[in-house]
Amino acid sequence: MSQKRPLRFHEKGERDGMKHNAEPLMSTIEAGEYVGLAEQTMRAKRSRGDSPLFVVVSRNRILYRRSDLDEWIAARVAKNTADARLRGLTGPDRAA
Repeated sequence: MSQKRPLRFHEKGERDGMKHNAEPLMSTIEAGEYVGLAEQTMRAKRSRGDSPLFVVVSRNRILYRRSDLDEWIAARVAKNTADARLRGLTGPDRAA
């Protein structure tokens, strides 16, 4: 009896007629570590709508693509504190 080999994220091509993204996905904890934030902070940002884009796999499973995390980081690059405040990246009650 032959066993089906499990699909791995890094494989390219099609499986069962559906194309899949070869980009690995990260859990909330892994994504937080990647961007330097705690899991709770990632969850709070997601709830407020100011988190990186994410993939809803199921009601209890949220994953992140590295490319979305990289884009989110790039969008938050500021020239100085005033620039960050003007763009809404920080506020008077937040550390710069």
